[in-house]
Amino acid sequence: MAMALYKVSLMEYWFKQRKDEEAMEIYKVLDMSEQMNDIVGNRVLRVLVEHGKKTEAWELFDEIIGFCYPETFGIMMKSFSDEKTIPLSWASETCYRTIIACLCEQGKMSEAEEFFAKMFSNCEEEELMVGPDVSTFRAMVNGYVMVGRVDDAFKMLNKMKISNLRKLAIHRAT
Repeated sequence: MAMALYKVSLMEYWFKQRKDEEAMEIYKVLDMSEQMNDIVGNRVLRVLVEHGKKTEAWELFDEIIGFCYPETFGIMMKSFSDEKTIPLSWASETCYRTIIACLCEQGKMSEAEEFFAKMFSNCEEEELMVGPDVSTFRAMVNGYVMVGRVDDAFKMLNKMKISNLRKLAIHRAT
């Protein structure tokens, strides 16, 4: 992994020197197994995004998205959410927290609400412990306040209380 991080640093160096061809040569010699590591993959992704290599960034994202690293979603959503639809329909619930937080930070509350609703709808009776956690609720509340929907923020706080009480009751009953 250390060698891969060195290569990424070298790649970034060449980009900063405006020598894109040299940087892309380094990118091409990076082994795909190295890029599947979340630390290396996210660093490569960030370098590609920062230096305008959108096609390569999307190709790498498509390769590593199956591992569902929350930071990976964050990098792409913050960089390209307006330009291309991120294929989130098949993302697992474990990624929803990151997706919701990014959407809320961008003030895209209708999209965040859709994912939040999916988190609840995908919970079966015996899986109620899996639903949205406190940080997900907090992201929604902050997002509502940011866009001036204070009443919705209070409703979300009430939902959070009910959800967490339900989780506590289920936990104590088992």
